[in-house]
Amino acid sequence: MTSATTFAGLMPLMLTDSPATAFIVPMAISLGWGVLFGTVITLFLIPSLYLILEDLIPSKIQVARPLDTYEALKHA
Repeated sequence: MTSATTFAGLMPLMLTDSPATAFIVPMAISLGWGVLFGTVITLFLIPSLYLILEDLIPSKIQVARPLDTYEALKHA
C-alpha cells in the first residue's frame, strides 16, 4: 500500500516536462521504479525462492506433532 502511494505521488514528477524540474525528473523515475521493483521482489520473488529451496534441501529436523508428544508423555 505504501509503495503504491509512493509511486502514485511520484507520477506527476515523472510526467512533468518543464525546464524547472528537469533535474528532478530522473530522480523521480529511478525512485518510483525502484520502489515498485523492490515491492515485487519482496512480495513474489523472495517467497518463491524460499519455497523452491525448501523443496530442494532435505530437512534433517523432525518436528514432533502434538499428538505424538502427548502419547509419548502418557506412556513414559
